Amino acid sequence: MLRNAPIKCPILALILTNTYRGNAKLYNEGEYILSQEGTTQGDPLAMAMYAIGTLPLIRQFQGDVFQSWYADDAAADGGL
Repeated sequence: MLRNAPIKCPILALILTNTYRGNAKLYNEGEYILSQEGTTQGDPLAMAMYAIGTLPLIRQFQGDVFQSWYADDAAADGGL
């Protein structure tokens, strides 16, 4: 997604790169866990990041199947 952001949404690319290029340090019962994927819960840019990340998948199947997307839920229907 971080490689796709400057192409699909240049206005958000810099902030998404600065926010998600490194591991998040999560504290859990006296120790730190490095989170290496996904968005931070509660991040207002999480939906935009998800949308930019799924664009290649959506476009790959465009025309071949019927797609229905709502937020982070998706369904597809088509023939084999």
